[in-house]
Amino acid sequence: MKMRKTETYLFGGLFAALLLVSCSSEDTTPHSTPPALGKITLDQSEDIRPGQWVTASIPLPAGGENIRSMEKSWTLETYLGTKESTEKDGKDILGFNAPSTAGKYAITYSVNCIYEGTNSIGLHMETLTANASYEVVKTDIFSSKWTDTPQITLRAYPVAEKTNDDTQCVMDAKDVLSSVESKTIKRYFLHENDILREIKEIEDIEMDGSESDENCYRLMYRNRVAAKFFLQMEYGESYAIDAATGNKITDIPLEEASSADMKEYTRKLYSGELEKVCFMLSDDVTNLVITGRKSVDGIRISRSYTKK
Repeated sequence: MKMRKTETYLFGGLFAALLLVSCSSEDTTPHSTPPALGKITLDQSEDIRPGQWVTASIPLPAGGENIRSMEKSWTLETYLGTKESTEKDGKDILGFNAPSTAGKYAITYSVNCIYEGTNSIGLHMETLTANASYEVVKTDIFSSKWTDTPQITLRAYPVAEKTNDDTQCVMDAKDVLSSVESKTIKRYFLHENDILREIKEIEDIEMDGSESDENCYRLMYRNRVAAKFFLQMEYGESYAIDAATGNKITDIPLEEASSADMKEYTRKLYSGELEKVCFMLSDDVTNLVITGRKSVDGIRISRSYTKK
């Protein structure tokens, strides 16, 4: 009888020790909880233009327990140009150029957490996400609509500045009709009665009459081809004006022209034999006239965009 009691006591003590070890081991594994994740907000929720600079922000992740590390990142469905992120005033902030095509786009903020212990479902890591969407609206040309006021123009092009005349804004813009990726061009926005009336781009080509002069006529012709391809415009009338008679010359070098013919028209422009050369294009809402004229030191090429 004593033997059985002793065995019972020993068995009970051993079970209690195992239970204690088991509980002690379980208690040493920390329980981790994720941080709180807020909502993404945009500095502008409506009328986002193609290529416009947009700022998104979200409060920095807060709280949570037993978190070893957190890796934060932004993901854009697509964007144009550059994007920049920074942390300021308790927020994670992302700036980016909106896509060049109208449509709805997604933006995601992710936080990858690695825990000291495990979360409520036994995982040592998890990814938290916040999602938002925005819409890029359809415009008439570039980031502009023909109903824009000067204020809207300055908002759509943050680098643009007003000139002394409040009806005009100017900026150095990427030359979308150039084959040179980094090339910029002066772009002017002219308003009349507080409504956008014309966008004009101007390029001055200096010439000294030597063989090394750039073939300005060919440059204008390439602008014409690029406008059809990149701006999806259709060709219109192309002509030159004789400086002496004022007569319109419609038989000017186009697709099948030789390099010599194009150089000859450059020479005629620079010598003053031709008052100007014009290439006209259009789409459903916008007219474009590419014009070459003699300037003081060479030839000025201008592109005038107006409402159709």
